[in-house]
Amino acid sequence: MAKNQKINKLNSLKTLSILISRDGLYFFISEKNSISFFLKRIFSSPKTPENLLKEIKSIFDFDLSEEKRKDLAEIKVIYSHPYFALVPRPYFLEERLSDYLKFNTKLISTDQLTFDRLKNLNANMVYVPFTNINNYLFEEFGEFSYAHAMTEFLDQCLKQKSEEKTEVYINVFPTHFDLCVFEKGKLKLSNAYDYFAPEDFVYYVLFVFEQLKLNTDEVNLYLSGEIEKESKLYDLLFTYIRNISFFSTDHQLILKDNTLQKAAKHQYQFLLNLLANENHLRKI
Repeated sequence: MAKNQKINKLNSLKTLSILISRDGLYFFISEKNSISFFLKRIFSSPKTPENLLKEIKSIFDFDLSEEKRKDLAEIKVIYSHPYFALVPRPYFLEERLSDYLKFNTKLISTDQLTFDRLKNLNANMVYVPFTNINNYLFEEFGEFSYAHAMTEFLDQCLKQKSEEKTEVYINVFPTHFDLCVFEKGKLKLSNAYDYFAPEDFVYYVLFVFEQLKLNTDEVNLYLSGEIEKESKLYDLLFTYIRNISFFSTDHQLILKDNTLQKAAKHQYQFLLNLLANENHLRKI
């Protein structure tokens, strides 16, 4: 890989978007409202930030040729992991970021914390970006932008939520999922859960229903991401929850990549919406 291949903002509209999760990596190259390149690498078990960086370097070395990376105008990075906390803005103090995470995340002295401002919710998302990956990307490409996946998922759900009903939204990854609950338009819960079998997945979903006293025969559940109607994951979930739909909106992007063309509409909906819409990205 050529070192210091800085992005070219003057002569290109080409964007590289990367979603980084512990169980997989997703790379998109988009230009003029079309997706010309898509790659995903799925892992059987969650990886550490150090091993994720090795995988990212491997993709840049062997899958993303210099021709594909040529004339990048922008790089966007989305982190998907459970090291986050949603903090209502009236209770938020920027100098106390570690206090919001220390009860549910094991922090180390080298962790650099940051936060996203949710434009459609009076709250901030505090989280741990992977500093080693940020440093690598900055050294290779210069300035880029990043945010947390839950920030973006919440924002998409906020645009679709009902003001009359109780609804549950789930975005599924290979070994974890993001979940948020709205009751008459008000956010009740946002969280992420690890799972390693369909039974784990359904256990956590039903646990949320039980704790929030949600009726499994009445509440609407919307799914997106790595789940299919023919999968065991879906079959087991439908055994207990009756009103299940796939969460899908029009992203207005031209899908030139064959993998995306053949995928179910909901499968990469969350990721494609990130490319089509403004988001909460923070510059580095």
